[in-house]
Amino acid sequence: MPGAAATLEAACAHGWKVGVVTSNNAARSRAWLARRGLVSFVEIVVGGDEVCLGKPQPEPYRVALARSGCARELSVAIEDTLAGARSALAAGLKTFGYAPPGRETIEWPESVRLINAFDELLPELTRPRTRRAAGMR
Repeated sequence: MPGAAATLEAACAHGWKVGVVTSNNAARSRAWLARRGLVSFVEIVVGGDEVCLGKPQPEPYRVALARSGCARELSVAIEDTLAGARSALAAGLKTFGYAPPGRETIEWPESVRLINAFDELLPELTRPRTRRAAGMR
């Protein structure tokens, strides 16, 4: 996704713990991150193979929060699927929906803030906070 690497780099530079919460296999996801040069930005990976109830249930995000030690009210999720957004919202996270122009329209829940590009998150990620985590699908 365009802008993801720069956004992850900025998040890390501002003290965010970055995690990937995915329905995919955790090991496969870590390998993909390594191939894309993103693994150094990601501290936590929660794969669908590591939870009993996957997305849209809140368990994947709750596991990520537990592993990170971050407070849910100070954390954000960026999702590109309806199931993922529902999972993040059910876990109590402020949720952004990745909805770039030209992509198939998703009927996002009302509380999901839509973004067209990852760099739109920079104001959110550069605000001072403590014990924070950024979760990305």
